[in-house]
Amino acid sequence: MAHSRLVSNAGILGSACTLALALAPTSALATSSVPQAITVGTLTLKFCDAEFDGYCGSIKRAFDPTGGVKGTINIGFIYYPRFDRAHPALGTLLPQEGGPGYSTRGTAGAYLNIYGSLREHRDVLIIDKRGTGQSGAVNCHAIQTGDPVDPEGLKDCGQQLGKKAPLYGTKLAVDDIVAVMDAMQIDQVDYYGDSYGTYVGQVFAAWHPERLRSIILDSAYPVRAPDVWFPTDWTTGRDGLNLVCERSPACRALGGTSTNRLERLLRELRQQSISGTAPDADGIETSVTLDVSTLFLLVTNLGSSPITYRDLDSAMRAWFASHDAVPLLRLAAEYNTPSVSHPVDFSYGLYQAVICAEYPLLYDLSAVPSQRRRQYDQSLEEARENRPDLFAPFTIDEAIASNADFTPLGTCLDWPVPPPAYPQGDPLPKHPVFPTVPTLVLSGDLDSVTSPEDATQAAAQFPFQSLRSG
Repeated sequence: MAHSRLVSNAGILGSACTLALALAPTSALATSSVPQAITVGTLTLKFCDAEFDGYCGSIKRAFDPTGGVKGTINIGFIYYPRFDRAHPALGTLLPQEGGPGYSTRGTAGAYLNIYGSLREHRDVLIIDKRGTGQSGAVNCHAIQTGDPVDPEGLKDCGQQLGKKAPLYGTKLAVDDIVAVMDAMQIDQVDYYGDSYGTYVGQVFAAWHPERLRSIILDSAYPVRAPDVWFPTDWTTGRDGLNLVCERSPACRALGGTSTNRLERLLRELRQQSISGTAPDADGIETSVTLDVSTLFLLVTNLGSSPITYRDLDSAMRAWFASHDAVPLLRLAAEYNTPSVSHPVDFSYGLYQAVICAEYPLLYDLSAVPSQRRRQYDQSLEEARENRPDLFAPFTIDEAIASNADFTPLGTCLDWPVPPPAYPQGDPLPKHPVFPTVPTLVLSGDLDSVTSPEDATQAAAQFPFQSLRSG
């Protein structure tokens, strides 16, 4: 969710109850000897994961089902058979990672540990969506190794993908998943998705409802958002600072609110930034500056950074009490620590392709870039006039100047014009009907990446649901 879904495994805070299950041991259940190949449905799979007894396979899929772009793409997956092979499986568990851009196979160990003893009688199928992991991970070098929101790098990525740019969308990815299920002769799955994986789950449910036995949406947001700005994400993070303080007896006893202290610090930074040295995320002393933009970025990242949630208020108080800048500068240095990931682990190019193809924008992607920019500027001006408190206490201009990753995005201004077969917009049917299957939607009141309001909107689409917020 471009609201801030960039390199954010959303739901870190919202899914504590699920993550706790990751502690469940599975090694004791692993068999000591396994065959080197098995046949599942029409496919022969090769043993490839000794830690969890997994079998790898792939199928070829048309890159473009309409035939506009020729060629195929390999969709890679790992299959983990149930431990009890003496009896038929009770079902197949199918998890999907977030991003967009993360490899689901890259998180296989976490998912398998979450499932724990469910694996005794259930198979697990982990598929990398097209453009991620072992399914042709998109590698746009400039944004993969440099600044992922650099305009020239984004433009180069669009030119690199060219006519393939719209062919990494969620509907095509879901159809790939179903094709794997067909090849393995799997009728239905119990689906689990987190963050963008919940978006994938909604698309799956709308287009292939008969293939779902149940669905869990963990840190969910709606595919068809009611507000292009996703304003509740920002307010969840900002107001979450107050919740964190209230839940700490020491902080609560101090009086005042964290948001008031945030406003005071913002006023000071508008006058003069704070500079010095502090350890980054690797413990290396580095020169760093805390300015208005960096403070905004710290707040937008709260849902993905429990440390910032925990420490920002006390760091502000240290500055006000004695002008001790180190705690604040440390948070800024940790945020700014360079992090270069391999595209097989996380693909910035795939992220960009999906959000430009499907996420809500303030401009028409079918227009030429110069027209898009005029539309974008006009939309920003309308927001300044009519919604000046979108990012309060920051102004809209301060938010835009920070180059933060939030919806609606300016990163698609130079993206290729989509062809008529793949118009820009969400991948749901015009009038989606979601299946009546057991549905659990998880959310957390400190999740500013996928807010509880986002989750409520996603849950409301399903006729049979349970929403848990914690």
